[in-house]
Amino acid sequence: MTKSKKVVAIMLATLMLATMVLTIGAKMHFAKANSVGVGECEQYDYRDYYMNECSYAKDKSIYAKVIAANAAKENLSSYEQIQNLMYENFNVEKEQIKTENLRVNAKSGLLMDYHTGDIVFEQNATARMPIASMVKIMTLTLVFEEIEKGNLTLDTDIVASSSATAMGGSQAFLDTGASYKAGELIKTIVVASANDSCVALAEHIAGSGDEFVVRMNDKATALGMTDTNFANCTGLPSPNGYSTAKDVAIMTKEMLKYENFFLYSREWLFELQHPGGRVTELSNTNKLIRAYEGCDGGKTGFTNEAMYCLSVTAKRGATRLISVVMGASTSKERNAENAKLFNYGFANYETKQLVVKGTVLEEQVKIEKGKQEFITVKTDGELFFFSKRGKREVSTEVVMQKVNAPVTQGQAVGEMIVRLDGEEVGKVPLVSDMAVEKKGYLDFVNDAIRAM
Repeated sequence: MTKSKKVVAIMLATLMLATMVLTIGAKMHFAKANSVGVGECEQYDYRDYYMNECSYAKDKSIYAKVIAANAAKENLSSYEQIQNLMYENFNVEKEQIKTENLRVNAKSGLLMDYHTGDIVFEQNATARMPIASMVKIMTLTLVFEEIEKGNLTLDTDIVASSSATAMGGSQAFLDTGASYKAGELIKTIVVASANDSCVALAEHIAGSGDEFVVRMNDKATALGMTDTNFANCTGLPSPNGYSTAKDVAIMTKEMLKYENFFLYSREWLFELQHPGGRVTELSNTNKLIRAYEGCDGGKTGFTNEAMYCLSVTAKRGATRLISVVMGASTSKERNAENAKLFNYGFANYETKQLVVKGTVLEEQVKIEKGKQEFITVKTDGELFFFSKRGKREVSTEVVMQKVNAPVTQGQAVGEMIVRLDGEEVGKVPLVSDMAVEKKGYLDFVNDAIRAM
């Protein structure tokens, strides 16, 4: 071999070796940044509804070229188009369901009315099993509860500890020691199921992750979730963690009462700005918010043990339903089965709001010994009725108490009884819409003079 040929051969060998090293290094870098453990997060392929829930969090400084390369291979111009491709021709509205044949192709399922808690379908709904990231429903519930109590605001600064950033699985790639606003962390949990954000919030609220889990189990007991035990705040695999479709629906109902959830649950894509200037793009793990009319929130979950899980809500008119599917074989199947339950619920049932809170009645209440003779009253509660579709006759009866002055605004003065087709379905308190002082001696004298 001539000297020049030897030089060329050496150069080619060096180039091949360098290419191999760079390829292996890139793969290791990619895996490290994702911190994906086996069975810790969603896995699916975009051509088949299967993608990787962990890969929803894209650190642009690391993955921009990877995303562009993948898009180019599929002749797509953006990562969002890759995601949109998942739901081409996925028209869940067209599916017709017969009541007698209603089953879910999963380990368990349940359909519940949000307002009344009435269950209209259940399949193996009290079987205990792992629920993966649906555990975060309780994590979020306690966070929103802290906000309602005034112990936390969306602008509270939360420092990400090393234990939080080491969580792995689905994450927001928080920087250790960096400070983030609570609202930002909540958003990463609701949208992208971020484990690191869960732990950061849990440690801030309770002092430690373990103490936060104690609070989670206490809340579960208070809600009547008799077949649930939380082992962590993330849903990462643990032999001591389990729940049921029924209990998941109960805690979902509790979480949905907090409007802060809906600040983020409809988000499809957003960018998390890290204090150091890094940007992480996060995508919603609940694809039904784009694929099903009225769907505006939910929480996905996947581990090898739990398989594909989803607790999701949808609202049409006054009817809001909660659907839970656990143990589906694929993410496509999980979404389709939830859509099937929604289709059945909306087609066959409806919620009617019979009483609106704060409604002022025409009836007035006479006040004894008050500076004012009558007061107006208003309803102090809401009343919803959930039933099979059909015309119903609504009637109300107002029952007033005998009221003596003084009267404070908001004081209970009676109740409204509501009936459907002559059958009582509920009662709503009635309260005074104003304050009335008690008559004094001079008031009685003036009354006597006017009567003469």
